[in-house]
Amino acid sequence: MEERYYLKFLLIHIKVPQSFEHLKTIHGIFHLTFKSICVALRLLEVDRK
Repeated sequence: MEERYYLKFLLIHIKVPQSFEHLKTIHGIFHLTFKSICVALRLLEVDRK
């Protein structure tokens, strides 16, 4: 259920995704989860200790 939230959040920011593979490849790196994509795009605040 959490991944659906991040997918919806991504689709707000990425207007025309071509495919899931295109959506999951950010800066040449393939991400397995939508949450990691949000982090890579700096759409989320992440605790860094």
